[in-house]
Amino acid sequence: MARILGYIAASLDGFIATSEDSLDWLFKYEGIELGPHDYSVFLKRIRTVVMGRGTYDFIAGEPSPWAYSDQRVLVVSSRPISRSR
Repeated sequence: MARILGYIAASLDGFIATSEDSLDWLFKYEGIELGPHDYSVFLKRIRTVVMGRGTYDFIAGEPSPWAYSDQRVLVVSSRPISRSR
């Protein structure tokens, strides 16, 4: 049986982005050593990533390398996605 693990970033109001669609509050913590709680450590433990369409569109639009090349990615969406990655 598969195990389901969750790793969620959210501000205290329950959202990940500000009302201006900014993630600056989250990115200011990059580079901080979180030990076993670090996202990169978590990512090495999983085989499948499930994300919403808004998250996918945001990540796919970033110039940084695709972080999920070692995982299967399932995008929850009601619209078709072009295969750019």
